[in-house]
Amino acid sequence: KKLSHGGSDDLFPTENRLSGRGVALAPHACELGVAGRQPANLKDRAQGLWRGAVDASDLLGAAVCVASTLAGTVKLDCFGSLASCDLEPSALRFLRRDLSESGDEGEREDKLAASLLGLEPSVFRLAGQPGQVLSHDGDLWLVPGAPGGFDALLQLRPRHPVVAKPEARCCRVGKNGPMGVMLETWSEVPMVEFPRLLQLMMGRHGSQLSAAKDARSGFLVEEPDEIVVFHCWHRVEGNEAMNSDSISLEQLLWLDVVDALAETEPCEEELVPAPRIVFADEGVTSRSELLEEEKARTGFQDKGVLPEDAPRLASLSFLKQYVLPEVMKEEVLPRLMPDSAGVGAVVRVFNASFSDAPALASAAAAAALASARATPLPATLDDLFAEDVDFRVPPPWAAPGAGPAQDPLRLFDLTSVILLNERSGLAMAFHCLQAEDPCSA
Repeated sequence: KKLSHGGSDDLFPTENRLSGRGVALAPHACELGVAGRQPANLKDRAQGLWRGAVDASDLLGAAVCVASTLAGTVKLDCFGSLASCDLEPSALRFLRRDLSESGDEGEREDKLAASLLGLEPSVFRLAGQPGQVLSHDGDLWLVPGAPGGFDALLQLRPRHPVVAKPEARCCRVGKNGPMGVMLETWSEVPMVEFPRLLQLMMGRHGSQLSAAKDARSGFLVEEPDEIVVFHCWHRVEGNEAMNSDSISLEQLLWLDVVDALAETEPCEEELVPAPRIVFADEGVTSRSELLEEEKARTGFQDKGVLPEDAPRLASLSFLKQYVLPEVMKEEVLPRLMPDSAGVGAVVRVFNASFSDAPALASAAAAAALASARATPLPATLDDLFAEDVDFRVPPPWAAPGAGPAQDPLRLFDLTSVILLNERSGLAMAFHCLQAEDPCSA
């Protein structure tokens, strides 16, 4: 389809274009920025402006089409952890941009986009799934174009990688408010400040090691059935993380889940399946609810638990299986809900789990698996060292480990329960991996 804004963009290489189903975007240079380009090497990132046409019946459909073309260009930023960062097309989306998110720079860009497109555009911002940190910030401007389509202007800006300092693991957190974005610095708290939680975490790890060394077990390989990791973050004074882009509190907690999984034994030398992490906000809880053994059902005994409360109560019930009420009262609550926070202080509850692992994550993985199955394997040593073997040409056999990499946590269930008090500036994260029965997988 011919681009409606002219053919000057034909001067740019074809590999820098963005195309997909109903989408044809070419690099475009204007007052907003430089022409878009794909990365030139592994350390480089795509950036710039693209302009073109989108075939769609409505605005939301056009935004979905453009988002699907960014798979492979936009990835996850996983806090420096060894993790899988590739995203499926369905994981990316464009959301309507609020006026509070624009700022002075956003308003200036919107005016330039309107003058370039000739009409007042609908503005969208690039986002991933809840909590995910993307490698790019993106803006999309759409105006009605040819019948049954839209004219689109896309801008991608690489984010500064969110990498914690070895001596002080800290991140810059941005919170939207009536006066704009407020920046805070959050730093990880050493778990030695919570000795009973540290003892719980190390005690379970030590019991697994002792079981593995027990000769009476009779197993050649002893896999851990349960792995527990605790983390804690708090708000501090200063700007130790000013060299990186700001993230939201939800994104900080999602990154903590990735970091916790990277510490576990199955992911010591394997990639953490970060795209599989599903992050959810389950509402708020109170001091009494955290300390009670069971949720009091006063007022709705006959109706049972309210549907909107069920996920939160299930997460708290799971947490209490490991953290006893006396530990919660003596070690966690004094810092999570101090007296200075006030009687009305509430704690937000977040949960993280794994989505169902698809048999094949993408078309590329399916092609790799099909290629691996089509390549023969040597049946005997004579096949490898026959007299007529020519070592100057590649062998016809499949290489060891050929095919798509397997998920190291495919046989584990993840349950993360995170408690956050924004007023006191503390987040307590509990992560638990439980092994599944391999015969049931």
